[in-house]
Amino acid sequence: MAQRSTAEIRSSIEANRMELAASVERLRGEVTRLTDWRGQLERHRSELMVGDSLGGRMTGKPEVSTSIDGFIPSHIPLIGLIDNC
Repeated sequence: MAQRSTAEIRSSIEANRMELAASVERLRGEVTRLTDWRGQLERHRSELMVGDSLGGRMTGKPEVSTSIDGFIPSHIPLIGLIDNC
């Protein structure tokens, strides 16, 4: 293996530092995005509403849930829910 000069070693170290800094910044952004629970709620609102609806039906709880904005989804049948209390 050929010996590298001091300048080549320093240049390689500096390139590695720059690459590492870029990787850390990308990771920081990804962690921030993944731990943003408000953003997760907003992105998965429909899945949460379906899960909430099905979860209540499977446990036998006739409660009508509302979304974050207080909107009652039209796809949840309200007829007969009060009679089951």
